[in-house]
Amino acid sequence: MNIIQIVPRIPPVVDGVGDYAIKLADGLRKNYGILSHFLTCQDGFKPSPVINGFPVTQLPTQNTLAFLDSLPKSIDKIILHYSESYDLKFGAPFWLLEALKAARQQRNFKLLIMFHEFPHLNLWRKRSFEFPLQRFVAWRVAKLADIVLTNNSVYQNTLTRGLNSPVISIPVFSNIGESEYILPLNKRSRRLVVFGTSGRRWKIYKRAQAMLRNTCRLLEIEEIFDVGPSLNLKIPEIKGVRLVEMGEKSAQDISNLMLDSLAGIAYSNNNGHLAKSGVFASYCAHGLVPVITQAKSSQADGLESNKNFIFAGARSTSIDILTLENVANQAHEWYRNHSLAKTVEVFASQLLGNAFLQEICSTASN
Repeated sequence: MNIIQIVPRIPPVVDGVGDYAIKLADGLRKNYGILSHFLTCQDGFKPSPVINGFPVTQLPTQNTLAFLDSLPKSIDKIILHYSESYDLKFGAPFWLLEALKAARQQRNFKLLIMFHEFPHLNLWRKRSFEFPLQRFVAWRVAKLADIVLTNNSVYQNTLTRGLNSPVISIPVFSNIGESEYILPLNKRSRRLVVFGTSGRRWKIYKRAQAMLRNTCRLLEIEEIFDVGPSLNLKIPEIKGVRLVEMGEKSAQDISNLMLDSLAGIAYSNNNGHLAKSGVFASYCAHGLVPVITQAKSSQADGLESNKNFIFAGARSTSIDILTLENVANQAHEWYRNHSLAKTVEVFASQLLGNAFLQEICSTASN
């Protein structure tokens, strides 16, 4: 089977949605023989015509005619990875909506839409006038889909109510790898990892520094490793704890670092979206203790404070190593239910339909 995966940007451009799509394609090819052709619309960068053995087509311009001309004639299944990145100015890709509508009229294909983002009103957002435009486009794109998927229960509930049909929710997997063999915490370095985008990491050092200090005290952290695009912090230590600015590293290097670290901290102002965080997924996948900057739980995604993550507030009391080990283990177990292999299986089941069920039944009978 050959499919199209539509993405806003694709590696080597640093983009979580692009990484997700590539890893999904690898899994679909390896486990189910489903081959992906990527269609991308990124501006200002010319991608390689082949990535990981998958052909890549870049839209010459963002309009309906270019989109229709770029769709291979033999494709009858499409995965659209939806995010606001298709329109970097307003986050409302009207051109994509019109292109999909035209394609629906001219072609017969099955459309799966994975909503990595769905417009959610954030009172702290400076340009809130964009929200109605984003919402308008996202809803109309959703209504064109045969199958709708997303990565957290907040989006799932919103989409289910609006579409009046089931929506599949599967939290994101770790883009930097995962491991079945997890060292116990008492055999790891007393290291805290700060990983993620520049903006999120900056907020940890500037808005949540009291929590960062308290986390180091509670967990007896000996060193902090900052991983990601340089913030030029030039801070050799935080309250006596050595701070090492690692900069950007390969996925394998980051994975190895996490496997020998005690905990990882992630900035969050809405734990209802934790399930869509690739940083949180990476901490869970590597058996770290996830430390979150908000105390609230999101039980709809199966996540609870002091069970799958800890909130180390500025005045928290001490935490023993057995409690930490339990949190790390339960975070890792939560992750196993939506690992890369599990995610690939969900997409394959929707792409293959009855053929997938027949294969599963055949395997079970043998």
